[in-house]
Amino acid sequence: MPRTKDPEKLPEFSKSLAQAVRSSGLTQDEFADQLTSLTERAVSRARLASWIAGVIPRSDAEGYLAAAKEIAGGGKIPLPIWVEGAIVQAKIRSWLDRGVNRKILWLAAGVPQQTLSIWETGRVRVKRRTWIRVEALIEAWIKALDDAVRAAHDIQEQAAAGKMK
Repeated sequence: MPRTKDPEKLPEFSKSLAQAVRSSGLTQDEFADQLTSLTERAVSRARLASWIAGVIPRSDAEGYLAAAKEIAGGGKIPLPIWVEGAIVQAKIRSWLDRGVNRKILWLAAGVPQQTLSIWETGRVRVKRRTWIRVEALIEAWIKALDDAVRAAHDIQEQAAAGKMK
């Protein structure tokens, strides 16, 4: 027989989240989509289930709980499940215009190169949850690269200033 956690010993976060899901009348998948929309951070059904089972988010637990309570209170918003291809295409083009090459995009996104190429055509829709995750990953990668380039530039300037003395 599998071990189960005593519901009385669950963290308050988990209890409150479970109550919000029950009172919302939504499935866990639908609730996760609502959380994704309100927090603008990808929340999968599996992640939601783990939170209900007692895992606490590493950051912004209060933000997730506030969004969950808003959803449970009827504050849920109608969500498109898909992001239109034209929006995805425009964002990919904006990254390319910033000088980010395609290889960095597909490596950062964690999706196959062919998938990114298809998205770039603008002829397909992308699942909202997937797009939020991909967009966050690419933006984080770009920021890390920008920070590294800035740091390298600062080191070069310091080295040049040291030679001038």
